[in-house]
Amino acid sequence: MNKLFLLMLLALGQACVGEKKSDLQFSAPDTRTGSITVNDLETFAGLKSKILDGKCISCHQNFATEEGIAKYVVPKKPEFSKLFTEVEDGSMPKGSSPLSTLELEVVMTYINNLKVATPPSGKVDFIRIQKQILIPSCVQCHQNITSEENLMKWIDKKRPLKSLFLKVVTSGSMPKKAAKLSLEDQDLIREYLQHFIH
Repeated sequence: MNKLFLLMLLALGQACVGEKKSDLQFSAPDTRTGSITVNDLETFAGLKSKILDGKCISCHQNFATEEGIAKYVVPKKPEFSKLFTEVEDGSMPKGSSPLSTLELEVVMTYINNLKVATPPSGKVDFIRIQKQILIPSCVQCHQNITSEENLMKWIDKKRPLKSLFLKVVTSGSMPKKAAKLSLEDQDLIREYLQHFIH
């Protein structure tokens, strides 16, 4: 009986051995990136020299500065950061091999190490919403919301926190031609809408 059991185990073991099959295959580290150190995982300079310079900046010149990638990053949340999600699923870099697992780790760790900005105290007025949210993310499609009067069409004065302006950004359906607004920007909109509550 023991021999039969051992033979069955051996047969099962042989059936499990074989070539691993997966749709997603990551490349080996790019030789142009050289060795990657712990410091590279934490700084923009490391991210730029090891990943962005060789893989991104030829198409995305704005990635040459930390300010340029800011709208594609949600601090401490790589899963919500376009900079990470698009290289993780292989959508980027276009026309090049996917990032290696080690290179993905550099991008993810950089985002995880970013400090969450604390919003300045004081009233969140239309000027701040215009500069921080509308101009960079909305006006290229909705030119008419450059004034507060026109933005009011998106705001429900009776139930401000149920306004379409907030719903479309929290659902991710807007902005269509820009990165999803960060959680901090969504909170900024909520603060702005609070002023309409009587």
